[in-house]
Amino acid sequence: MQSLKVFLKKYWLILLIVILAIWWFQQNDNVVMNESRGGDYAMEEMAFDDGYAASRSLSVAAIGEAKYDSDDEQKVMRSASLDLHVTSVEDTAAELGEYVEGLSGSILSSNIWRGEGSYSASISVRIPADRFEEAMVGLKGFALYVESEYVDADDVTEEYTDLEARLTNYQAEEAQYVAIMERANSVEEILKVTQSLSNVRYQIERIQGQLNYYDNRVDYSTISVSLNEDESVSNVAGKWLPGSTASEALSDFVVFLQSLVDKGIYLAVFGWPILLIALWFWMKKRKR
Repeated sequence: MQSLKVFLKKYWLILLIVILAIWWFQQNDNVVMNESRGGDYAMEEMAFDDGYAASRSLSVAAIGEAKYDSDDEQKVMRSASLDLHVTSVEDTAAELGEYVEGLSGSILSSNIWRGEGSYSASISVRIPADRFEEAMVGLKGFALYVESEYVDADDVTEEYTDLEARLTNYQAEEAQYVAIMERANSVEEILKVTQSLSNVRYQIERIQGQLNYYDNRVDYSTISVSLNEDESVSNVAGKWLPGSTASEALSDFVVFLQSLVDKGIYLAVFGWPILLIALWFWMKKRKR
């Protein structure tokens, strides 16, 4: 015990320095750890921003590379319109529907109406793109003659490739936001990341919708068909209508009888003075 007191008297200053040094090192380690954690989070955000900017700048190169490979699969939206003259609109419309179903297509809309003595129709059909040419030839086969034909092809390969590149960038951005969200430590950080993540996912859904629209228009073509009955055929068919002829004859006969009765009435009203004058001259002539 006496030796301990002697030791403390001789070396108390050294012990104090050692204790202060240990305390200082512990405090410094805590500061370094906190700064490291904050720095890591900041670096994550900076890395995210830099990576996002880099991905944006690289999108041009990605699009260019995609354009280079686009010859393998062109994205072309095709549509057409046909104006056909047929013998019977109603019969042709029914046959046309069966033909389209046979091509694995469908009728989008159909409207038939009667004009001045003949029928007309407007039909819109949806055909698989790989059977577009076959459908055009087959539809024209229903016509006596084709009044007009129009075909439109819209190449959207460039727009489609650009949308795919933008979608890839947004999906990468989404993944980074999700990773940041998992390491967020405060409510403020979570709210900021949630808002950014919501905006990115909105853009992803919007672009995906545009891609789906293009896919649908590329995979299926739309053909608008107008049907009109040929005038010469309509006129020939209209020359022999027995029922209509009988109705017209009966109507004319009634008009004739009405006219005959009308003349008898006029004669009865205006004819008796003439008869009296003629009778007076006849009696005078007999007296002579």
